[in-house]
Amino acid sequence: MAELCRINGTAAAAACDAITALINAGTGVMICYSGAQPATCAEAASGSEVFTTTAVADMFAAASTSTGIAALNAALQDPHATGGTAGYFRLVALTGPTPILQGTVGTATSNLILNTVTIGASSVVDITALTVTVPLTQ
Repeated sequence: MAELCRINGTAAAAACDAITALINAGTGVMICYSGAQPATCAEAASGSEVFTTTAVADMFAAASTSTGIAALNAALQDPHATGGTAGYFRLVALTGPTPILQGTVGTATSNLILNTVTIGASSVVDITALTVTVPLTQ
């Protein structure tokens, strides 16, 4: 049986920064879907598209060495949402179809925080809080 491998804050931050660097070039999209997220990024998306927004350069700030968390550095917006109930999101680079990461959407304790998960058709969606975490276990 394998033992738990532990990493420190510097390593967690470096890993998190490597992940966010794949989208920080501003060459990708965030797509939010209804329903539950697939078990892995390799699986096909489930649910219906609720909104899509284009990534911007330096979208994420550098990860904290005390938490391994990188937070959204620039607000994002989709002025023409498809509409629906937001369940999960995926960040996808324009260079490939496989998502870089996916996460939960909610109003309080999720990776992507929205003021409501019920999005009307043609509504403006403002994204102001998004985090990517690489857990550290010192």
